[in-house]
Amino acid sequence: MFSERLASHRDEILKSWCDDILGCYPEQGALHLKRLGDPFANPIGNTVSEVTGPLFDSLAEGRDSDDLEGLLDRIIRPRAIQDLLPSQAVGFMYRLKGIVLRVLESDPGIGPIDESSEFREFANRVDEMGLAAFDVYMKCRENVFSIRLSETRNRSLKAFERLNEWQIRRDPSSTS
Repeated sequence: MFSERLASHRDEILKSWCDDILGCYPEQGALHLKRLGDPFANPIGNTVSEVTGPLFDSLAEGRDSDDLEGLLDRIIRPRAIQDLLPSQAVGFMYRLKGIVLRVLESDPGIGPIDESSEFREFANRVDEMGLAAFDVYMKCRENVFSIRLSETRNRSLKAFERLNEWQIRRDPSSTS
């Protein structure tokens, strides 16, 4: 019953969810990201549009997506390198519950949603996927910091090598 309600309002829920995901960007940027078209001109907006459907279907149908981590990675990876707080990067998963309630309750044929066991199961799946999204975010952040550390180390090593070369050119007798 609940899954049928989700299926009948899928498009409206997905549109609201995409708007929410892209809403963490500055207003002008969000307007651009919401315009779909060329995936090369708008990779983030297109990725969000492509990925939210399979993620939502997995949640609505109560099944595990074969590539859940890969789908989450496509949304979260760009957010991990941007100046977003972790709550902004993964919070869209948790806000999906409110979006679903708002959309379903706005349908006069449905009315208020009671905290049925089906909704609680859906909410639990959303929470689990939110935790998986946070795991993906942390892996991406660790990767970013590892790259930064490696670059800093390489720059420092090169600076010392140049200093050593300069000292040798300046005073060749100091090498003996």
